[in-house]
Amino acid sequence: MDNFLRKLASPVSHSETSYLPAMTSTTKWLTKSFAIPIISEFGGQGLSVINKIKHWAIYVFTALLFFFHNVTYAFWFYENIYLSNVTESLQVWQKVISFFFLSKHSMVLGIHLCLLFRRRELLQVMKTCAWIESKCLGEGASNYTKISILSHLDASKFSLFAVPIVLGTLGLFRPCMPPSIANTLILECRDGWGDQDAALWVRLMNGLVQGSVGLSVAAVIVTTIKRIFLYPAVMVELWIKTIERSGSEVDAADHTPPPPPTPVLFYAPPPPEKIFGAPPTKVWRRFYFC
Repeated sequence: MDNFLRKLASPVSHSETSYLPAMTSTTKWLTKSFAIPIISEFGGQGLSVINKIKHWAIYVFTALLFFFHNVTYAFWFYENIYLSNVTESLQVWQKVISFFFLSKHSMVLGIHLCLLFRRRELLQVMKTCAWIESKCLGEGASNYTKISILSHLDASKFSLFAVPIVLGTLGLFRPCMPPSIANTLILECRDGWGDQDAALWVRLMNGLVQGSVGLSVAAVIVTTIKRIFLYPAVMVELWIKTIERSGSEVDAADHTPPPPPTPVLFYAPPPPEKIFGAPPTKVWRRFYFC
């Protein structure tokens, strides 16, 4: 039953006995998104900080697109939600969705900058966690995976594809709906929300931009929650348990009773009388009386 629940909670993982395969595949897609300043080395042999010009160009373009989208959407929110009185006609759920995207994108923008300035520390955390799990597996660690952690890892992997697809589809079919920025730059949507009529090229461009922004948002959130918070905490717990298990085995070996001592035969020399004979008592008596 436990194996069935593990496979149900982690349907795409290569192994239900280790987190390493799921984290490896998730990290591969994170680096391909260019939302974090980490890249896979040639041949997939490891991770490194972005150092090539072409990789920096893609990363900077992705970051600037994300920044431009956030600034434009914040301006739209300020003009159509905060200042305008026309928003009285909007329903509550429309206002909630608008504020949700504003707060989420603003938070992700701050995290994006932190990952950029702390890229070497991020690389060290990612490498150390993978090394800890490999080391513990080499020491014989087993049965340490949890269904909840495996399900979270698979959910984060799916979100890297689901979020950009959903946001890109919304940008294609609903170009005036937040978090679209076409209603500010190109379209004149009623109340900043309605009148979804737009040309096909506007819809395609808006969908591509919104999908790219959704990929950046998903990658930054997955990196923060899974690679910085969740996975290191699980690996530290595994490392401590492995050390405790090794220490208990050493203590058990030290408390093993020692084998009985082997008997040692000592040679007792004969008394001096048997070697040198009895002392000359008559000579000593004469010397004493003289």
